[in-house]
Amino acid sequence: MPLPFYPVRTLFFFLTSVNSLLVVANATDQLDVPKVFTTKDFSSADLARSANKYIAMGEKKAVQSLKKLALETRASKQGMQINTRITWICRMIFEAKEKPIRRPLVGALMIPINGNDAARWPLFPLAKSGETFFVLGQAGFGTGIPEGADKYIEYCQHNGKFRKAPLTIPEQQRAQKDLKKLKDSKRWQEINWKTANPKATEAWFWKSIAEQARSIQP
Repeated sequence: MPLPFYPVRTLFFFLTSVNSLLVVANATDQLDVPKVFTTKDFSSADLARSANKYIAMGEKKAVQSLKKLALETRASKQGMQINTRITWICRMIFEAKEKPIRRPLVGALMIPINGNDAARWPLFPLAKSGETFFVLGQAGFGTGIPEGADKYIEYCQHNGKFRKAPLTIPEQQRAQKDLKKLKDSKRWQEINWKTANPKATEAWFWKSIAEQARSIQP
């Protein structure tokens, strides 16, 4: 399936807010919004809990809730960050059918990974190692209009299948083991760091990824 063409060329770049909270000012159900949408920092356990909240709803209610969040926060200061994080949840709650689910078109990451390489990185910009999910990067840049989370949800519905069973919520020790497995994996070892921005080193990226395991409360 060809990727959508964006006729309007607009440069966009974003980083996760330096503030501790992602403001979900327009969300009517703010108290029910999972932590991954309300705080800057998160752990792999937070990711799994957030995904499980939607899995427990069932496909119809989960889709309605995520679309509502996307539309209600689109015009807010944190709209693009929330848009991106909704696509992370989609990567976790929808599984591939016959063909891989493509990555969300919300910008490229500085990490030198081919996000279209579904064989090595089927959940990009996330990676699953063992039972643990990790976000590989949170900054995006590119040309064109970033894909709205509501459109990506529809794509995932059409091309994937909604997960029925809840995800494992990793304990810190489990996540640390899965983290090591990721770093020792062939796909990680094959990343060509020479093509990255000189300031965006492997150590720089790995620090952020490793924090997602370290920050899990024992």
